[in-house]
Amino acid sequence: MHQPPDRPRSPQRPGAEIAAGQTAHYEEVLRTLTEREQRQKQALARTRAAKRAAEEKLARARARLTAEVDAVARLGIPAARTTTTEKETRP
Repeated sequence: MHQPPDRPRSPQRPGAEIAAGQTAHYEEVLRTLTEREQRQKQALARTRAAKRAAEEKLARARARLTAEVDAVARLGIPAARTTTTEKETRP
């Protein structure tokens, strides 16, 4: 919609001012995103280290479990009787 020619036009911001505002805005956005990226990179490194440690512990636990099951199988002890209770150890 055009304004009638006898009405004064509202002042407009110069293009350079608009571009400067946009530039400042996107510089701030980029700074914020870069900081977030760094924090996420550090968090990912911590997560990966924790995951590796958990995988190593799981491998050791599985190996121990396999060794225990194999020992029970070699002894021919039924799996339900592999532990002793306090009552069984009394004279």
